[in-house]
Amino acid sequence: MITELLNTTDPRWNEVLARIPHDFYHLPKYVELEAARVGGIAGAIYIEEEDSQFLQPVVLRNLPSSMPGVSAEATDASSPYGYPGPLIDARDGFTETLKTALPRFMRERHILSLFVRLNPLLNDPVLLAGLGSVVQHGEVIWIDLTLAQEELHRQTRSSYRYDTKKMKVEGVATQFDEDFALYEDFINLYYSTMTDVAAHEMYYFDRHYFERLREALGENMKLVVVKYGDIIAAAGLFVRTGGIIQYHLSGTNKGSGQPNATKAMIIFVRDWAKSVGAESFHLGGGLGSMADNLGYFKRGFSKLTQPFHTWRLVGDSDAYEICMKEWSRRAGCDADEMTGFFPAYRKPIALGN
Repeated sequence: MITELLNTTDPRWNEVLARIPHDFYHLPKYVELEAARVGGIAGAIYIEEEDSQFLQPVVLRNLPSSMPGVSAEATDASSPYGYPGPLIDARDGFTETLKTALPRFMRERHILSLFVRLNPLLNDPVLLAGLGSVVQHGEVIWIDLTLAQEELHRQTRSSYRYDTKKMKVEGVATQFDEDFALYEDFINLYYSTMTDVAAHEMYYFDRHYFERLREALGENMKLVVVKYGDIIAAAGLFVRTGGIIQYHLSGTNKGSGQPNATKAMIIFVRDWAKSVGAESFHLGGGLGSMADNLGYFKRGFSKLTQPFHTWRLVGDSDAYEICMKEWSRRAGCDADEMTGFFPAYRKPIALGN
């Protein structure tokens, strides 16, 4: 058996991607980008036994503060932003092997905990049963692009169809910005939108991030722009990986006079994606995958949903317990259990319980 932490230049990483359906969140360059953003180290936990493989992209970080009694080498691991759940090509018995091999590897590498956002289109949580905890958070919306065009049209909310037709009459145009000439305009629009919705600070990616994102994803990332005359009414980044289209980031111009521009953008991408043979268009869910206004908006494009899960695993239970007790001492309240904020010792103390 092989158990290793691969660096982003290890050829085995791309060999796994060549064999197993994956998303752009699994790409080494994307993981590097995320590691740089949060101040961590990019890697992938790799386990191989005969002809079975497991690969989980991670960002390793030092503990948030010194923890008395815990090794100075201790780190924790989390998946990069998005949906980069584990890639598993398993034969009979391999999932049972993982139950011992993965925690043992984490203990040997002083990795206290592992937090992973599963990919709703690729991961079966059943495969992780008995290996840490899997927590369901809500649902995401996706479009099955293998359906007939007529069915895709029928599943689109009638008011959306009306709004889109009306925008066409008014001269609203949706198109790809192939050379990213309007990328700077998109970034400004994105920041403005995050301010409008009072987004958490984690969503305020700096400008260097956007530059590196384009470098990391190359031609797989598309910039779509909705224009009303010379005004950009909406714009978004969409990423194609194999048969999957991901709705990554977007912004809307509240002062454009076209409040429904995002509807036109999503329908445009849906129809393009189907025409190039993609199979799934993932829209995501509401904030935290909850059933909020954003989730309701996305449900206007499809009746299909998938549960969204996170996966949590403790590698060194003794050290993890020490960290939880230290957090509780500092916060003056009990730390969260496995199904709450994880890892519990990273919860901002101001939030308490």
